[in-house]
Amino acid sequence: MKQRSLILFLFITICQPCFSQIKLVSDTLANTLHNLAKETAPENIYLQTSKGIYESGEDLWFKAYVLDAQSFVPSTLSQTLYLQLINESTNKALWQENYEIQNGFADGQVYLPDSIAEGDYLLEGFTANSFYVGKGQFEALRKVRIVKNYKSITNPVVVPAKNKTVIQFNVFPEGGKLISDIPAKLAFKAVDENGEPYSVLGTLFQEGQPLKEFKSQHAGMGSVTFTPMVGKNYHIKLSEPAIDSIFSLPKIYASGISLSLKSSDSTNLIFTIKRTGGNASKVYLRGQLRGQTACIASGTLDKKLIIKLPLKQFTQQGITEFTLFDENMLPIAERLVYLHPQKKLFIKAELSKSLLGLREKVTLKIKVNDENGVALVAHLGVSIFDKLYQNPKDSKNILTHYYLSSQLKGRIYSPAYYFDEKNKQRDQALDLLLLTQGWRNYVWSEENLYENISKAKPFLLDGIAGTVRFTKKLKQAPSSKAQFIMAFSPDEKGNAKNSIMITTDSVGKFTISSQELKASQGNYLYLRPISQPELQPRISILDTPFAAINKWMGTKERIYPQANSYLNNMPKALKTYETRPTFNKLNEVVVKARGTLIFRDKYLGKLDSMAKADLNTDFVCVYDFPPKLNCFHKHDHNTKKRKPIEGEVVSYDVDENDNVLGEDYPYTYWYATKTKKYQNPYLNFTEVELLKRNNLSKIKGYYAQKEFYQPNYDKEPDEDSLPDARNTLLWAPKLITDTKGEATLSFFSSDINTEFLGIIEGVSADGLLGLGGFEFMVRKTSTP
Repeated sequence: MKQRSLILFLFITICQPCFSQIKLVSDTLANTLHNLAKETAPENIYLQTSKGIYESGEDLWFKAYVLDAQSFVPSTLSQTLYLQLINESTNKALWQENYEIQNGFADGQVYLPDSIAEGDYLLEGFTANSFYVGKGQFEALRKVRIVKNYKSITNPVVVPAKNKTVIQFNVFPEGGKLISDIPAKLAFKAVDENGEPYSVLGTLFQEGQPLKEFKSQHAGMGSVTFTPMVGKNYHIKLSEPAIDSIFSLPKIYASGISLSLKSSDSTNLIFTIKRTGGNASKVYLRGQLRGQTACIASGTLDKKLIIKLPLKQFTQQGITEFTLFDENMLPIAERLVYLHPQKKLFIKAELSKSLLGLREKVTLKIKVNDENGVALVAHLGVSIFDKLYQNPKDSKNILTHYYLSSQLKGRIYSPAYYFDEKNKQRDQALDLLLLTQGWRNYVWSEENLYENISKAKPFLLDGIAGTVRFTKKLKQAPSSKAQFIMAFSPDEKGNAKNSIMITTDSVGKFTISSQELKASQGNYLYLRPISQPELQPRISILDTPFAAINKWMGTKERIYPQANSYLNNMPKALKTYETRPTFNKLNEVVVKARGTLIFRDKYLGKLDSMAKADLNTDFVCVYDFPPKLNCFHKHDHNTKKRKPIEGEVVSYDVDENDNVLGEDYPYTYWYATKTKKYQNPYLNFTEVELLKRNNLSKIKGYYAQKEFYQPNYDKEPDEDSLPDARNTLLWAPKLITDTKGEATLSFFSSDINTEFLGIIEGVSADGLLGLGGFEFMVRKTSTP
């Protein structure tokens, strides 16, 4: 029978009944996907940092992009970002704080103490709408390296030799299956024992005879085309590296349907669908991007069917899954395709000078357009730092995170390669990546969505939860009704002001909302139950968010893009012209002294003083000088008596045995007078004791905002000043371009003469992402 080819465009039909059937199937396929996708975590977090390597004693500056997981527009769902810094080797948290999210963005700093150990650390971000319980991957993290000083960056590192004989080699048929008598593309991927790509040469054998030779094209990946035949024996043998292993092919099916991408250009995708065996039947091809159906095409497949899809149906950049369904709407083949890499923010940065002198001012002009040159308003994060502090272990940026790492299961090797326009073969390499990762690794596939919603559920709150319970035992339980809690945040002087009322539900449960956390930013929020005091109400704060987070982090796998370990361990060489001001750091200063407990929280300090005053019966008589402690002389104490002040010099009387005399001692007896600094005889109260004594609970508000320091040498004289050793010249996490897509910044160079790197990342209101960068030199004099 003569084979026929049929070219179909989206939803072109012949008759009305056919159209009704197609619409019914299309709605069913689209709605199934939509209903699954809406059950997933609706937010996706990306963390940008001011640089990749930090010295101890510095501030780690960050910006969190909290975007809608499907459209990548800034999310307004969550108001609280939970941020922690983890030592990668010990898995111990060194920093845990809450930060306010404003319209999908949060920024702040993490202080790195001098005592922090050198090594790799993970900065991790969580929201109530991005982190669900259950197994899975966790990608909302940023890897940073911490060193004692820049010399640690330049020290040589011993690089382990590669074992060239241990190779993992896997093959992946396009569409998912090999069908007999249908030409097939067989993608392959080779990695070494460390999981790093390995370039190979090999041969495909049929019945023991060489059929086709092949070689890796990018990062250990490549492909070979052949026509499999059922009943024939196939295997692969590698010649480079020369190993004895023989690799088998997947099962070859005697009959079935195949799906392959025939061609693609700037306007259309063309798919070829072929069948071996069986009768002519209806098939449906669905294209979806991040859980959103973009198109569904249909046709009758006999032996061969060609479907042509206009790309205008797809409005966003990213991985798109094409699934072929049979007439019963069962999936039979799938293919991942990367679409519209041009749909992004084009960020152009222009410096007023490319060669700067020390402490010289420069202006940075930024322009943001879309792929058509239309100016856009965008929310940007800008960082300028010494190039020495770029982390070679970090191959992550805003494009790789949202378009690749968070869309595919598993680690991706050097994902930045696929977005660097200098790499002319990046499109072909990206297609190989999608072929070898496989549609089963696409997080938005129906199979993965089904698995996700069956296990993953939200559990975090956008605030802090607690309960009010009664501790006094009653013969009859109190009636269930709402309780009232007074919440307040002390001012700078420690006075309790700006109190608000929080109401519990009928069983005593309550939540501290983002509004209350914001009101106490940089401080603590104190809580006191005020309803039915005769029943002795007490507040219990449920597990802190970080306790719950790290409980479930134990079930997840942290995933970070993979970079070349050999290059990562290469020492960075300093240029001969580079100079860096240095300071001698004291390893440790230990001050030992006897004294009283000092509360950093002034409100707790007041409570401590009040508690001591309530219990202390000591007094001083100011009739004498120094004031006499517990004076026993018979004169008017009513006007001359007061409470002693902690640390003041007081006098006191003793008998001949040096026993301290009190008010009841007869003044006719012999006594002597001595002096000392007064110390309250009652022990210092702990924070827990003070809170319990006053029936209080306290929680942290949002972490306080801190301004990134920039000197102004136009106003500040630099003569006889300390060396300016800033290795980060600029950090601007909240830069927003105007309606012309423009923004302007200025900054001063420091006393470091070297190469500096500028990185700009951002997102527009409609979800376009962008990455820009620039470099410049600082010399002791800017004159060439």
